[in-house]
Amino acid sequence: MKKLTKLSLAITTAIMMTSSLAIAAPGKAEYDKAVAAANAALDKAASVQGEWRDSRWKKSTFVKYKTKDGKTIKSSYMGAAAAAAADGDYASAMKFLETATFQGNMGYEQAMGQKNAGPRL
Repeated sequence: MKKLTKLSLAITTAIMMTSSLAIAAPGKAEYDKAVAAANAALDKAASVQGEWRDSRWKKSTFVKYKTKDGKTIKSSYMGAAAAAAADGDYASAMKFLETATFQGNMGYEQAMGQKNAGPRL
């Protein structure tokens, strides 16, 4: 019985450490999935003309990201995510992508909610 308890404790500890590492330090695979999800949400919003300005607009300077060499990049959320990923800062990239995904979903919802809006005569 003691061997079984020690074995289950060791397995539980290993699982917890592995899952906490995956949560604490996202990598390239998680980044690629998040990019695909953000682009899908933004494409859905763009399909009904509901894409928000700072999500992936090339001329946007709203989002600021400081690179490892001290340069400040001003761009859209998708641009800042790409810059952060290029620096290897996947945690910041994931935050930018999370915001871009949220903006895509909310842009779609906003456009669909206001599609029948017009003057009341």
